[in-house]
Formats: sequence, C-alpha cells, structure tokens
Amino acid sequence: MLEPKRNTDINSLSPTYRKKYNAFMKAVLARYPHCIVFEARRTQERQNRLYGVGRTHSKGRKPITWTLYSNHIQGNAVDLVRKYGKNISRVGPYQDLIYICGMYGIKNLTPIETCHFEDDFRNINDVIKQNWIRREVEDERGRRLLHEANNNLKEQL
Repeated sequence: MLEPKRNTDINSLSPTYRKKYNAFMKAVLARYPHCIVFEARRTQERQNRLYGVGRTHSKGRKPITWTLYSNHIQGNAVDLVRKYGKNISRVGPYQDLIYICGMYGIKNLTPIETCHFEDDFRNINDVIKQNWIRREVEDERGRRLLHEANNNLKEQL
C-alpha cells in the first residue's frame, strides 16, 4: 500500500494557527534560512499509515508518530526540518526555536518529536499580553525575543 501524500501547504493550516505560524516562521527563517515545512495538515488516512510504522507494517522501524489523533489533522501543527540541497535533517534541531515558540502561542513536543510545532490554543492577544508581562523578568536576550514575537504577532492581527 502506498503512503498517502505528504502536504506542505501552509494555506491548509487552520486560520487561527496559520497566523501564529506566520509570525513564528518569520523568526525561524531569520535564524535558519534553510528551514522548511516538512508537513502541515495531514489526512486521517495518512495519520493511520504513519501510526502503523513499526506496529502494523514496516516492522523493525522506529514508530513515526505516537497517536492516531494528531493536531496535524485539524491543521494545527507543522513539522519543520532543515534542507540543504537534497538533504533533509530532523536532527538537532533548533534549541532556541523550541525556547521561543511559546512566545508565539506554539508548543513543541520535546523530547519526543523536536521537529513538531503545534498550536497551544491561546488567543493571539492573550499571547501578546503574557509576553509583555514576562518581559519584566526576562534577561536582555529574552526581552528582545519577546519584543520580536509581539511585533510579528501584531502583524497577523
């Protein structure tokens, strides 16, 4: 059985998450210009197939996903990877992005799936407000990152 096609179209993301994603991706590309969306919205058929890796088929391989009910299905998650020529890397990945994604109303599934960034379902205005509150306790780098996040988020409103 063929694996259902992978979707990388950010326009398939839910409208609410896409606003957060657009703001976050602006910060991502400033730091990692080779970063791309490996997968965006996913069909249930594809989720079922990926869940079966290492379980019902492709025995001996490490499981790819841990659930049948991913936030990818509703368009509330993306997987980000680095691409250099034809090579794709999920290794590393970007510890600073894992740190700052919360400033955009996005969470990461570290340590299980570090390339996965999904909506934390906070309203953008609430995220901005919480960032301003956090700004008072962050170090200089943290304040700069929070300021950048708020500016990027405000562009999406």
